[in-house]
Amino acid sequence: MPVNTGDVELKSFCSELDMAGNPFSTRYVIPGVVPFFFERAFIKQIQREHPIRFESYFCRSLAKRENASSVVGLEYLADTFLERSSRAQLVGPHGSGKSTLMQELRRILTERGTRILSLELHDGTRCLDCETLQRMDTFLASGGGCIFLDGFEQLAYIQRLHFRTWCRAAGVGYLISTHRAALGIPVLFRTVPSFRITRRVVDYLLDDSCFSVSEDGLVALFRRHQGNIRNVLFDLYDRYEDEHLG
Repeated sequence: MPVNTGDVELKSFCSELDMAGNPFSTRYVIPGVVPFFFERAFIKQIQREHPIRFESYFCRSLAKRENASSVVGLEYLADTFLERSSRAQLVGPHGSGKSTLMQELRRILTERGTRILSLELHDGTRCLDCETLQRMDTFLASGGGCIFLDGFEQLAYIQRLHFRTWCRAAGVGYLISTHRAALGIPVLFRTVPSFRITRRVVDYLLDDSCFSVSEDGLVALFRRHQGNIRNVLFDLYDRYEDEHLG
């Protein structure tokens, strides 16, 4: 039987449309697009220990018309980072939100006028390549600021020392993300796997979508992936594709 090219083109178009509408597509879940959600206990701690700051942060959230807890948490961490001479680390396991938090802090600090060079290391990157070192030198020559290095634990031990020595000698601040805390660097925040936060992220992404994820189903995914939110979202992407394209 001859193939109807019109039907093929229509099917292709519908597939692309469904993929574009997948709420768990990369474009919607990459760090910097999804906001970072904080646990209530952390926000209450800020309110209890820094009531004046909390009130100021809360007012900013109203002015920005953004999620109050996210704004309060981010503004507090941004202030703390600057108070610690702009040298700190984010610590937590895979998929717990370190990259998202780093991008959010980058946005807040950039809005305040801090110059930031963002670097990301992938699995197996044991040293800073020539291109990255050139970017760092160019950044320093143009005025410096802070370097945000995502994936610090990928570097070999001697390379980590080299990075910190370079930053110290250059007078450049840094924020690193790592799975295990590096000695001698203040911990700005520890990201911890949380089902409640996973639920909030999924609900945020689904917003106006007709696709739904049951509580029991999400609990099962959270346990299967041992709290790795990134992998939970990957799994939900596949489920959405199966339901809409299968």
